[in-house]
Amino acid sequence: MEKDTTQILSIYNETLFVDNILDQMPELLGKFEKKILIFKNPKDENNECETMLNNMLKACGIGADDCYMAIIQQQEQTLELIKRINPEIILSFGIYIANEVFKLPPKINVVQKINNADVIIAMPLHTMLNDAAAKKSLWESLKKIFKI
Repeated sequence: MEKDTTQILSIYNETLFVDNILDQMPELLGKFEKKILIFKNPKDENNECETMLNNMLKACGIGADDCYMAIIQQQEQTLELIKRINPEIILSFGIYIANEVFKLPPKINVVQKINNADVIIAMPLHTMLNDAAAKKSLWESLKKIFKI
């Protein structure tokens, strides 16, 4: 008997049918107390990027217990995670929110909406390390989402 590989995603009050290619979901680190989801690029797994991200979050009043962090290997994992945990805020560093049939427009450092969540898609952390303009642009969007 062939395994059913169809899943249903509800986005913007529409139902989409897509192939289920998500054999394994990424590990979620944190406690999600403020319903914040952070997607990270695998290339951002180093001390410099971690320090920069922690400093950004601290400036926004966000601690480790406030959010889930996920290292995304396949962009298709993003919508499945959003559907499963229903975050209120999503920060996505170098990861586009998409699957086979839906793609949130990749507007960098612009506050967008998906379902009821505020979303910022930012450059990967490792590309922002030495880019003051990118950090400033992201900071302006973070201030809007976190009402700073």
